[in-house]
Amino acid sequence: MKREKKRLTILNQYFYPDYAATGQLLYSLSKSLYKKGVNINILTSFPGYSITKKQKIIDEKNINFNIKRFSISKLLAVKRSPKFIKAIIYCINVFIRLLFYENKKDLIVYTTEPLFLPVFGFFLYKLKSLNYIIILYDLYPEILIDLGIIGRNNFIAQAWHYLNYLSYRNSEEIIVLSKDMKNRILKNYKIDPKKIKIIPSWADTKKIHPIPYRKNWFIKKHKIDKKFIVLYSGNQGRLHDLETVIKAAKLLKNEKNILFLFIGDGIQNKTLKEFVNSNNLDNCKFLPYQKLKDLKFSFSCANLGIVSIRKDSLGCVAPSKLYGYLAAGKPLAVICPRNCYLKDLIIKKELGSWTANGDFEELASFIINLRNSKTMQKQLKANCLNYLNENASLKIISENYFKVIQKYL
Repeated sequence: MKREKKRLTILNQYFYPDYAATGQLLYSLSKSLYKKGVNINILTSFPGYSITKKQKIIDEKNINFNIKRFSISKLLAVKRSPKFIKAIIYCINVFIRLLFYENKKDLIVYTTEPLFLPVFGFFLYKLKSLNYIIILYDLYPEILIDLGIIGRNNFIAQAWHYLNYLSYRNSEEIIVLSKDMKNRILKNYKIDPKKIKIIPSWADTKKIHPIPYRKNWFIKKHKIDKKFIVLYSGNQGRLHDLETVIKAAKLLKNEKNILFLFIGDGIQNKTLKEFVNSNNLDNCKFLPYQKLKDLKFSFSCANLGIVSIRKDSLGCVAPSKLYGYLAAGKPLAVICPRNCYLKDLIIKKELGSWTANGDFEELASFIINLRNSKTMQKQLKANCLNYLNENASLKIISENYFKVIQKYL
């Protein structure tokens, strides 16, 4: 009797060509792990973000690993549903499919997209003995509590916290993106520290790398040549400190050759645009999310990349945009709490500047200094590229993932 090969089944609501960072990262990781001999199975939805609604799904027949997209996610009623409803529908699809899963020896990977997906890992483990690991991109309900959306003693928060504890305790391993996230979990849950592995995000240098100014069509298309570009690329969500950025833009409104470029979308997008209009700022420009194949051009248009997290988001998130900037060789301006891992990284590795939350004057000062110093720009670019190649390339990070999962496959 032929023995069936064990598979790694990855669950994530979004997958390439969706522009969600988790989906794009998992796509490149899956390809890399497949080349290492891992049998990959993806359970995801059909693209739902605006940039892909009219974009044809990539020819997945040419991809050697299996991608299963739930057909119900194509229904018009589902597409028009709120994000929370789509997440519920996806989780139900996953639960039903895995409930009748025959490959019990496979290893399941649960992510936090959607945010309550890891909880299903515990129930399916009890019902089907399906072993699993968890990749925590965001910590919930901690984020909702920190933002004041729900109270710490709220019934939902307490129930969610308990279910998280069960899913964490019964997982084979938990992968987090930073030491701050690990410390937050150890503080809130009685979990064996040895179970938690820190594996940061990464950038695929084949997809994102420096593009010379004269060859960058993105700059010409959007008429941003002859500008010193301060770029914020990615999700403009609640967890990111964009108030400090936009106030720095206001302070520098008379510096005509400095442009603040916001690429992406999110709940703060409307507020940012309203601030720009009410203050008559002509040094700010907004563009939508860019396709994966165009990211090397959009990141390379920058002279400085912005990475920010709110003061009350410490240990809950780890911005992946950081690695896109590094891959393009762009100096970093990091806005975060004083005790955040990002501050230590930026200062110790000399990748740019750290600014405390709210200190927009310090941010503006660094922008001016960097613009005025070609020597500083050149040195920081070299530092950024060296750090990425030595610590956070796809080759290095995928090997770290491989070491974790090969024990179970």
